[in-house]
Amino acid sequence: MQYVRLGRSGLKVSRIALGCMSYGDPSRGFNTWSLDEEASQPFFRQAVELGMDFWDTATVYEFGSSEEFVGRAVKRYTRRDPARLPRRRACCRAPAGRSTRR
Repeated sequence: MQYVRLGRSGLKVSRIALGCMSYGDPSRGFNTWSLDEEASQPFFRQAVELGMDFWDTATVYEFGSSEEFVGRAVKRYTRRDPARLPRRRACCRAPAGRSTRR
């Protein structure tokens, strides 16, 4: 895996990031096609095995369940420097009675 500096931060991250929008509890969010925790594990494990330490997630992905899955996967699969987890807040319209912020 190649690593690059992230902007001016000096932080080195894998050139390829794992986008985590596809992982999360489908019953908690907008995307009925998202993968549940068990189905997402092979992707997290392979990302670590390939040297990806830059995983992109956001609170809006399945109302935070994606971040929960990512946190447990980092704990389970990483044994070296912590994964780089950029976190974004997104503003979007939630289904009636549900908030996008947790």
